[in-house]
Amino acid sequence: MKNLEKIVESYLKSPFFKLDELDLVDEFAYLYVDHFFQLNIDPYSFEDYIIKSDTLHYVHDFLYSLNPKYALEFDQVLDSKISFLQTKKKKRIDKKDYECVASYHLQDSFDLLHLFIEYWMKEKQGVKNSDYLVETLAVLSEFLFQDYLESLGWKNKELYYPKMNRFIRMNVLTVHMLVELKLIDFYIHHSSLKQADFSKGDPNVRSSVFASFQKIIDDILESNQISIPFEQNHLYGVILACFMHQKILKQPRLIQMFCQLMDHAENMEILDFMKAIGSSFEIKDEKIVFQKREYQDLRKSYLMELEDSFVKISEK
Repeated sequence: MKNLEKIVESYLKSPFFKLDELDLVDEFAYLYVDHFFQLNIDPYSFEDYIIKSDTLHYVHDFLYSLNPKYALEFDQVLDSKISFLQTKKKKRIDKKDYECVASYHLQDSFDLLHLFIEYWMKEKQGVKNSDYLVETLAVLSEFLFQDYLESLGWKNKELYYPKMNRFIRMNVLTVHMLVELKLIDFYIHHSSLKQADFSKGDPNVRSSVFASFQKIIDDILESNQISIPFEQNHLYGVILACFMHQKILKQPRLIQMFCQLMDHAENMEILDFMKAIGSSFEIKDEKIVFQKREYQDLRKSYLMELEDSFVKISEK
């Protein structure tokens, strides 16, 4: 327990610790976990083989449909800035910031697209300290890419695997962060973790969520750090991408909002960004406070995306 206390204490003394941000992480985390376990879902494995040229072709054509300049940039930076590796090499001196290891399945196209959006936002637009914004647009691009392939007549159920597997990964990540939040909260109030026992879970969440409690503790000890500062943007990104995607499905012209954010977001703060995508909230004591209706809208958007993917996979 002493090692765990040191990890938590180190986090609380670090510049990463911001109490108001933890409140927001907690708000977003509970949007995920309760609904997910209403569906008995396991990760999906791809079977259909896709050659490299087709993988690149799909991404290029989708980007061109948004704006030809995105497709041109994708073609120009592939290999020079974004690597599509045939095999994963452990020791390399030429490692790039944006790399994708080929699996020769449709997932490769989604991964390359995600990397390109990250590259575009960070390198071309110079977005700094706004990883939540980059992640939101990168995930949203995947959702729009699925829509694009559907519009071309794709009927294979593997088209829906990337989104569903992202939800599955996010559920695991969210449970991990919920345990960290409880450790942090307990330490703040007791200056120790000696009497802490979260193995019984949380009365607000299904008991199965905390079934892997000890494994999460072991993961924290092995990594020797609290993961929240490095993962919270993924938490925001998926929920906000679901929210934006549902708006675009209802009003397709709003896809231009995606392109505008791609080109003009710069260093937009999360509050400004949420206003830009039509989300309302209040600020009390310098903290974001969701109205009940607002929180329900975010929850509904996520649940609709999750259930839609599950239904489409089940129907095929």
